[in-house]
Amino acid sequence: MGESVLFFGALITFSPQLSGLIFDNPEYTYLLRLIFLTGLLNVSNVIVAAKLRIHGQSALYSSLFTAKFLIGAMLNIYFIVVLQRGVEGLITAGLILAAVFAVVYLALLIRDLRPNFSIPILRRMLSFGVPLVPFGLAHFVMTYVDRYFLQHFSTAAEVGIYSLGIILAW
Repeated sequence: MGESVLFFGALITFSPQLSGLIFDNPEYTYLLRLIFLTGLLNVSNVIVAAKLRIHGQSALYSSLFTAKFLIGAMLNIYFIVVLQRGVEGLITAGLILAAVFAVVYLALLIRDLRPNFSIPILRRMLSFGVPLVPFGLAHFVMTYVDRYFLQHFSTAAEVGIYSLGIILAW
């Protein structure tokens, strides 16, 4: 979690520069900040999924992730189709979904959260986690780069519908 706060905190801080680099316009800074905040909130998803798998709680795991999928689909339809907010609607729906489930996941993890620090455990965790950072960045780029190109060659509404299709296909 600490590594994620640092990583996404840096991305949020440098959003104006990233917006200029990606879109040639700082106007999209707020959308990038929302995307990065969503990413930070989704880290709890990984932690809860691992905990449920470790403890063999497959029914709760399936229920949570089915509910997340269904609520996410409804939010996307509402923001993209009903409100016709395009890319902004997709990002807003994702942020709301991540925030709601971060609260749910926090409720599931609260008993396990207690201050405890160990240098040997930190070393083992970093030796495992740090090599995954380039993969995570590459995965993020590969997941969202198509929308960047679509934004330049189509309308925001078409990008929103495309993104909804991608989410439903997953």
